[in-house]
Amino acid sequence: MSEIRLKIQCVKNVDHAKILKIHDAGREYVETLGGLMCGNSPFYVFPPGPGSPIGRCGLCGGQLEYTVEEFAGKQ
Repeated sequence: MSEIRLKIQCVKNVDHAKILKIHDAGREYVETLGGLMCGNSPFYVFPPGPGSPIGRCGLCGGQLEYTVEEFAGKQ
């Protein structure tokens, strides 16, 4: 069984981060989820603007970014 981890991190403060373990999902699905959470997904009809909380850190308001890691088995 494979595991993919999605890390959502604030660009202003590296301590403002969360890691989600997602089992048996394709990388494309996880990248879509990351884009939606960080506010840069092409699925937005009207992309989040400067006043939107989407894609912003809940602690400091910094922009969010994501990374995806794949593992062969559960970690």
